[in-house]
Amino acid sequence: MRYVFKILIMGDPDSTVEYVTRAFLDSGEFKETYNEWYKEVNALENVCDLEVDVITDLISADFDEIIPIVDGIIFLLNPLEKEKLEAFELYYSIIRSVNRAKERDIPSLIIYYDSSGILPISVNELLENVWVNYPELEAFVNLPPNMFHQALECLCLAMISGDTPLNIENAWMRFPIFIHLANIYFEQENYFYAAQVMKKAALISEIYNSDEFYIHCEQTAYLFSKRNLYLEASKILENIDKRKFKEFRNLYHNAMILEGNKSFNKKEYEKAAIQYENAGQWASFELDNQDLVQESFTLAITSWISACKCENAFKVLERLPHIQVVPILEEILNKIINAAHYLISIGNLESAKDQLYYSIQMYQREGLFNNLKILTQEQIEVLIKLLKRRIKEKDIYLAKEAYDEIENLWESYKLKKINLDKELEELIKLFIYEYNFGMATTLINKLDTFNTKQKLTDLIVKTEEKKKASRDKEIQDNIQKGVNILKEFIIFEMNVIADLNSQVIEKSNNFIQKMEYLNAAKIIKNQSVFLNSIGKEEIANQILTKSLDILIDSMHFDTFFKNFSYLSEDLQEEYLLRIFPKFIEKLKQLKETENFEKNEKIFETSNRIYRNLMLYERSRTISREFIRLIKKEALRVVNIEENESGINKSTSLIKKANIIFSSYLDKEKDRISFNKIYKKIAEVYISSEEFPSAQTFIDKIEKPEYKSELHNKLEKLEAYKSKLESKLAEETVKAEILKEKLSIIRKKAQDAMHDRKNELKQRNGLKRAYFVDALNLLKKEEYKNAIESYNESIIRLERIKKFNLAGVSLAAACLLYLKDNKITEMAAFFEKIKKELSKSGKLFTETFPVTLIEYIIDLEKLQEEEKLIEALSFMENLPLFDEEIKVLYEILGRELVEEEIPEFEIGIGEIAKIRSEINKLAKKIVIEKQEFTKRKMMRRDYWNKAIEELSSNKLPEASSFYFDSYHKLIDKKFYPHAAVGLILGSMVLIKTKDFFNAKTIYENKLNEYPIIKSDLKALPEIGFMDYVFLAYENNIQELIELTVDILSNQLMLFEPEINFLKSLAGQEIIETGEKEALTRKDRVDLSTLLVELGQDIGTLQQKMGDVRSENEDILKKRKAMKRRYYDEILKLLKNEDFTEASNKYLQLADTFIKRKDLQSGALLILLYGLALLKAKEGLAKIDIKINSYLESLGLNKALIQETYYVSLLLLIITILVENLDDYKSKYQPFLKILPLFEEEKPLTEII
Repeated sequence: MRYVFKILIMGDPDSTVEYVTRAFLDSGEFKETYNEWYKEVNALENVCDLEVDVITDLISADFDEIIPIVDGIIFLLNPLEKEKLEAFELYYSIIRSVNRAKERDIPSLIIYYDSSGILPISVNELLENVWVNYPELEAFVNLPPNMFHQALECLCLAMISGDTPLNIENAWMRFPIFIHLANIYFEQENYFYAAQVMKKAALISEIYNSDEFYIHCEQTAYLFSKRNLYLEASKILENIDKRKFKEFRNLYHNAMILEGNKSFNKKEYEKAAIQYENAGQWASFELDNQDLVQESFTLAITSWISACKCENAFKVLERLPHIQVVPILEEILNKIINAAHYLISIGNLESAKDQLYYSIQMYQREGLFNNLKILTQEQIEVLIKLLKRRIKEKDIYLAKEAYDEIENLWESYKLKKINLDKELEELIKLFIYEYNFGMATTLINKLDTFNTKQKLTDLIVKTEEKKKASRDKEIQDNIQKGVNILKEFIIFEMNVIADLNSQVIEKSNNFIQKMEYLNAAKIIKNQSVFLNSIGKEEIANQILTKSLDILIDSMHFDTFFKNFSYLSEDLQEEYLLRIFPKFIEKLKQLKETENFEKNEKIFETSNRIYRNLMLYERSRTISREFIRLIKKEALRVVNIEENESGINKSTSLIKKANIIFSSYLDKEKDRISFNKIYKKIAEVYISSEEFPSAQTFIDKIEKPEYKSELHNKLEKLEAYKSKLESKLAEETVKAEILKEKLSIIRKKAQDAMHDRKNELKQRNGLKRAYFVDALNLLKKEEYKNAIESYNESIIRLERIKKFNLAGVSLAAACLLYLKDNKITEMAAFFEKIKKELSKSGKLFTETFPVTLIEYIIDLEKLQEEEKLIEALSFMENLPLFDEEIKVLYEILGRELVEEEIPEFEIGIGEIAKIRSEINKLAKKIVIEKQEFTKRKMMRRDYWNKAIEELSSNKLPEASSFYFDSYHKLIDKKFYPHAAVGLILGSMVLIKTKDFFNAKTIYENKLNEYPIIKSDLKALPEIGFMDYVFLAYENNIQELIELTVDILSNQLMLFEPEINFLKSLAGQEIIETGEKEALTRKDRVDLSTLLVELGQDIGTLQQKMGDVRSENEDILKKRKAMKRRYYDEILKLLKNEDFTEASNKYLQLADTFIKRKDLQSGALLILLYGLALLKAKEGLAKIDIKINSYLESLGLNKALIQETYYVSLLLLIITILVENLDDYKSKYQPFLKILPLFEEEKPLTEII
């Protein structure tokens, strides 16, 4: 048998953990207050799966929670430490108290051990102390960790038997102590403990084949019988003395009957019935004596009836043979009736009714009709009493129910009816008084006396008339009451509204005193809305005008216009007329404020409101004030903005004023003049030398004084012209200086053009490290962030003495300033960089890019547009990337034409020579079968993580894992394997970064081991890497493909690594390619594939019989380990987290395969693959993962692949990868017979 137990080990935390770790050769798993191990132990023919927990925090551990759930306890003690012994006594007392509370004894033992060596104490003394003071414990002394399994086996046997532990090896030493203890307990009349001790002594006698074994067994049985424990006594003698064995079993049955009799005599009938029933049940199973069974059950039936629970009595009766049922029913009839009479006597009529119904049903089923008649008569008497009680309690519906039951019994059992007119008459009257005339009429029809029927019918008529009259009067009273309430409510409502209005106005006045006019108006407006909502429109309009007055007084016109719309249309005109004097006065005050746009909107809205209500005269007044406002704004604008923009705004305002004038005012009565505005506009044009425009506005001026003043200003123009000529001469001098600079720039530009290719190569090499962020930001047009990135690259390039490339970054940053026309910011940025890099002196400032930018800034200051374009064109000679050239061409207004830059400068002859050298060196790279086998065996420890990251396209992580393996294998002196890790890590870096970084890191890794560097360089594959970097450095695609192809074919690589290297050479490895390749196979290849599939299917069919026969055992085995291994996975499957479930399956498969349980491991590999399919993982990736894992198994691979489960998985993958639709139904029967949990069965639904 297989058992699962939980064991607790207690002692000093540090020494106990160390002891168990040494015993299991495993450090276990740390939890909050304990360490946890899992161990399998053989106990004779049994196997125990143990969870072993060691308490590490004795203070925080909750023993009330821990102790009840453990199956066994081991105390690890050092007898030399008294404190530890005292602590043991404390903890053991706690355990005893928990055991007593839970009514159980947990098997426990003690191990005396000192890590320093053998204990300097007598072993016999230690053992005797435990055996005497703690008889229920077993002890081991000086048990080393490697012998710990002895203690575990002893404890497992105790847990399986449910007895106290006993170490068989030293049991003979304990025998005299058991005999001595038994004598002591016997003298103290503590027979139970004496029996327990003698039981152990008998066991030891049996182990050592003692002649006294039978005597000890009889003594044990005798001691158990002294405590009336006859069953325990019989078990002891079962194989010793069959006669006494049977006697003790009969005594046990008699004892049970005796206990029942005691309870019955105490009138504890229910307890007695249960005892009798248990006795009968036990006798039916254990004793071959039907008389005892019948006697026990008969006593149980009688007790249940005495307890007034006939239903339980009849359940017991059904256990007896049918031939005995009828006599017992006839015998117990009077007892049932007496029980009913007893219930009636105590007033429990409901229970009496129920007990009689149970009995009627039973007697009717058995066909005892004479007895049945007696029971039904008793039931009718009970129901009549129940009817009278319910009528008295005026519970009319339950009373009606009781009468219906009486009628039902009369009709069902053809009994003579009893006249119940008196009771019915009372019941009918109660229904009439409740106005339930329908029910009353139904019951009247059941009366026997005609006079009673007539009398009750008249009562119904009178009651109905009285009810109708009462209802009519009630309706009239309610109507009058409602009218009176409504009148009172109206008066009250008006008073409430008046009070509310007073309160609101008072609050509003408080706000006005605080100059919070908007709050003052808002509170009144809200009150108006409220009054409107309750239908008081007239009052609402009156109080709303108060809110509008406040808004006008405080000049909050926007809010005024919104609230004005709430005023009823009938009152709007009247209100506007009343408020107009104040309104126009407030509009005039608006002219003093400077927010013209807001004021303009207020005047326009005011004009529209008055005109909509046909108040045209008031509208004209508003228009006049509006024109004055516009004139003031027009003059203010042209005074502030003395330019074309200001003039345009001013003339636009003049035009608007003219439109208002012509639309709303009378031309004969009203006049409008713009002399001041025209004068100011003419002055602006004169100052900007636009004389025709100035003259136009001078002509519009009507006032002579203004015209004369403006003509005088025109005469001063000549003085201004002479000043302009001197300014031009000064600029000419500056131009000559710039001309000299231009010649220097042109010469440097020519030199830069020659150096451009080499410098562009340098920038390309540094692109990923220095420029990629800036270029990405350029593509996103995030120029500000790009400038910051260029600024960083300038500083970094200056540190590594790349002054010219730092100048190129400066030029690129300045281009971005130029594109946004931020000349001032560009000049400031230029000066800042020069200042920061001043320590480099002329090495930086005299580079061509810096000189060119300085020249461009000077041209911008002089606004020399043509020379600026020429200077910008010189930037084409800088080694700029395409993204930077694009910005330059956008500034110059030109289209970008992509320039073809030669990929390499090595000649064709040289390439042929290099190719020959590569092929020659490639022949020296040989895959040695022995070394490749070693690499396969190393896969789990050194390569799996890197391959997983490579398959998931997590290249930086894969590179890191390859380099880690390189270092580990160097330390172990596996140089060829280390070389593979170094090469693969570098090739991954070429893909993720660039060949410059990859080459640098590659060389650094080699230089880390100077002593063995020459040995590594001697390896042909390491020497071959020089050609790989040469091909990438010169971008010779032909050599790149050749070198990568040689590495992928001639290094000892796994499949994912080969696919990665092929992708570097431009050979795409994708699933669809495989599918296309399959569709192009000729018929011969396809037939071969189908034949192989047919063979695989046939092999699986042959194995199906064995799998079916083993299923039950495998499933039992899995269920036994469900809590330990599978609970977490099943929860993941329930939540449909198939990816995480697949990982857990693979980890568990690894565990079982390490334990050599290949069958369970193979099943878990199948579930791993099915979970990946459910997770929608790519078929190619699944194929790679499964094959990679099988490769990692080494010698176990062949054994695992031959199993039914892995063969099935490989068949499914082949069918799905090759997309053979006709074969998809063929693997379903194989999946249906798998030994799976219910939660795992959805994994088989993969089509």
